[in-house]
Amino acid sequence: MKKNYLILVFIIPFLSFAQTPGSESGLLTVDSDITYQGTDETVALAGSLEYKIYYDNVNGVLDKPIFILDGFDPGDSRDIDALFNSFNNAGTTQNIITELRNEGFDIIVVNFPTYTSVTDNTTQIDGGADFIQRNAFSVIALLEDINALTPTTNENVIIGPSMGGLIARYALSYMEQNSIAHETRLYISFDSPHRGANIPISIQYAFNYLVNNPTLPQTDLEPALASLNSAAAKQMLVDHYTAHIEANGITQVGSNLPIGAPNFRDAWQTELDNLGFPQNTRNVAVINGSGNGTTTGSPGDNIINFPFEIIPPGGLRLASNLNFTPTAANTNIATSINVETFVSAISSWVPIVTYSAQAESPSFTDGVDSAPGGTTDISTIDDGSNPLLTDFVNNLNQSEYCFIPTISALAIDTDDWYEIPNSSGRMTSPF
Repeated sequence: MKKNYLILVFIIPFLSFAQTPGSESGLLTVDSDITYQGTDETVALAGSLEYKIYYDNVNGVLDKPIFILDGFDPGDSRDIDALFNSFNNAGTTQNIITELRNEGFDIIVVNFPTYTSVTDNTTQIDGGADFIQRNAFSVIALLEDINALTPTTNENVIIGPSMGGLIARYALSYMEQNSIAHETRLYISFDSPHRGANIPISIQYAFNYLVNNPTLPQTDLEPALASLNSAAAKQMLVDHYTAHIEANGITQVGSNLPIGAPNFRDAWQTELDNLGFPQNTRNVAVINGSGNGTTTGSPGDNIINFPFEIIPPGGLRLASNLNFTPTAANTNIATSINVETFVSAISSWVPIVTYSAQAESPSFTDGVDSAPGGTTDISTIDDGSNPLLTDFVNNLNQSEYCFIPTISALAIDTDDWYEIPNSSGRMTSPF
């Protein structure tokens, strides 16, 4: 028995090393050795990830790994092959991953799927929207596994787009501070929210109202609201609707100023800041946003002002008016939604239920919705399955908003989302 065991131990790494050039592995998985107990969780759970190795086109030996970590992906809508193709087809003149494989690099694409935790074999975890820490611990386990199979002379490269950059940063910094060798020479953060991300609070209020109002609930929108309520979204968003409404309700209470999700946002940012950046790697930030102050629209811009007829003809409709957050030190109506009925006697729509929520910007910065940064196009929410979303997208007045502010992607510690990098002595980035 002992002899067979030793032979098996020898064969497994050999199979990982020697493959046909240009081939790819099957779908592989790894479970973390470190468990994590998130906010509102009753027990610490191990995380899991899945990955695929796309071997180089030169010798088919796993000896020069480049890791690509997926970002925020609730429901695991983007699989490994889709992520691979999004990187490979990002340019118009060359396929970057193909070029790297031609130069002898092996590409390891990492996905955070929906899975059952191996800790209790019961708890379902949506990896693409899970706590960033738990995903980072899974990455640590993967790095240890791959490092055991590859020569130490060729150290790793790790690329993290969006939330993937936070996962990679946390994993590498944690390993250094706990004397775990990561054998990584280069860490690339690709438009990652080191100082937080943004979804307009007006949109958040609207989705919460549309799903939870008692008069005309839109249950088809529940998945979108669930994404907002995920652990990762609560950790990253600098303003979150749950900080402004009554528990499990729709009524706005408390401050109108930007506040992150209670017990999630501030705790995460404090932990990340205290952990810092990996010190034994070259750290590079790539951003999608503007470095010269070009904004995304203007503070207070109208996103949409349109009545959606829900029960035609002559039934009920939703009259919606959504706006960007305002200029510094000002307050506006971020979200206004009226449920209206058509009164034939006066040939007019009359509101029977009204809802509104305000937004206020701090004295030191205009609202983040229009800040310079990487943008998201609201129209991408329409997949053709929901007529209400299709109507919404077709009537947008402002379709883009700032998702990852430039300041955040560069990890610059400032309170003003609109400051231009290097415009003053304190505007320095750790990258």
